[in-house]
Amino acid sequence: MRISSLALFVVFACGSPPPVEEPDSGQDSGADAGGPEDLSDVFEPLLSAHPIVGVAGAVVDAEDGVVAIGAAGPRRRGGEERVTVDDRWHLGSDTKAMTATVAAILVEEGAITWERTVVDAFPAFADRIDPAFGEVTLVHLLTHRAGLTANVPGERPEVWARLWEDRRPLPDERLWYAEQLLTAPPAVPPATEFRYTNAGYIVAGAMLEQATGETWEALMRTRLFGPLGMRSCGFGPPATAPASVDAPWGHRDDLEPVAPGPAGDNPPALGPAGTVHCDLRDWGTFVALHLRGAQGDTALLPRAAFARLHAGPGFAPLGDGSEYAYGWLADDRGLLGPVLTHAGSNTMFYAVAWLATERGRAYLAVTNRGGTPADAATDAVISALVERFPPPP
Repeated sequence: MRISSLALFVVFACGSPPPVEEPDSGQDSGADAGGPEDLSDVFEPLLSAHPIVGVAGAVVDAEDGVVAIGAAGPRRRGGEERVTVDDRWHLGSDTKAMTATVAAILVEEGAITWERTVVDAFPAFADRIDPAFGEVTLVHLLTHRAGLTANVPGERPEVWARLWEDRRPLPDERLWYAEQLLTAPPAVPPATEFRYTNAGYIVAGAMLEQATGETWEALMRTRLFGPLGMRSCGFGPPATAPASVDAPWGHRDDLEPVAPGPAGDNPPALGPAGTVHCDLRDWGTFVALHLRGAQGDTALLPRAAFARLHAGPGFAPLGDGSEYAYGWLADDRGLLGPVLTHAGSNTMFYAVAWLATERGRAYLAVTNRGGTPADAATDAVISALVERFPPPP
């Protein structure tokens, strides 16, 4: 589950921007026919240029949500069903920004604080938590500064393997997993360096569950999906049944399709780190929330909460000058100016978002395969969308 490729903005930052076609009045509003502009012509050429299966993308404005959208290719390799603009897509680690947003909502509610430590959060095994984790807080976990390994404690793959087999309620699985992580020594000293980790988000999800008595899945539905009207969102593979092709199937590096089911995603306990699926309109609704929040208060959160989510914890920046915030990589590059970006992949899907926070516009791209070809293809989608719909001045 990678953060995001910066290849798109290497071009913009190191040389002249690509030629920009000024949009006509209909393009910018996306409202000529009462809905988003159709971008099918953007995506069809990408199918022959990149070894992918299906692909889709959208342009998002802060106030109007998705103003342009398109899709092309099959839902599964060799199948007749085609992807559509209404399809659900697996978002992988783009889930992380959603988990962090729910955490911010719970902080506003008073259910938890940013400064809650893992010792306070997990009294059942607090006396066995490694002392090095004693001051680790929710902030450290959500910004990848907790010193945790990527997925499993140390050299214990059996811990990760058990999550594939565990059939207990998901909060029990996450609590057990947090115990395995926190009672083992850290991978690096906490709060000393950025270390991207799915494990930290699972522990953070367990903290939210312990604080509220609700499952992370329920918190996502009641605090985020429901209030925003994100009806297509769920967890795990996008298709509804193992034999169903009512949504794209994932594909591995060899382009073999993976049927929906347990093998079609990571273990469900990993949810807070990356198991959400949504259609592009609903994902765009969430992204538009963050675009609006960068400029003012919203019904869900005040501007100050978004300022925290977008700016990061104030620790040392990454080596390239960017900063990992709360589920977003914050940077200032090229044509779009200050941006938030993130990519996600469960190795079978790939999704990437770029938000130009000062310009009120965002760009989304998805494909139903993983790996380097998916990274390159989604970069090509974003580049095409930026050329056709440059950000407002």
